[in-house]
Amino acid sequence: MTVIRFVAIAGPFVDPNIPEKAWLASFEDTPCGRGRARWTADPKKALIFPSFLEAFDFWRQRSTTVPIRDDGKPNRPLTAYTVEFEKTEGWQSGNAAGC
Repeated sequence: MTVIRFVAIAGPFVDPNIPEKAWLASFEDTPCGRGRARWTADPKKALIFPSFLEAFDFWRQRSTTVPIRDDGKPNRPLTAYTVEFEKTEGWQSGNAAGC
């Protein structure tokens, strides 16, 4: 089992709404293609993926509303965040990603 832990936002940006230690709790695509990620300071509220590969694929998913950026590259909203993938052996959570 794997969770996605926030490290930083790519580039010189800071989001004061993301706790210092944070895990991805949810993500939804938005009409503008940027998506909306919700981060939690409680690791037990993090999305849990069955494997590293499924967590990685989730992080790299393309927007369904705006799949291509203006520069012609794939629009992958979650890759705006630098993350680490952590194993969850022994964790208890009711937030399985169901991948």
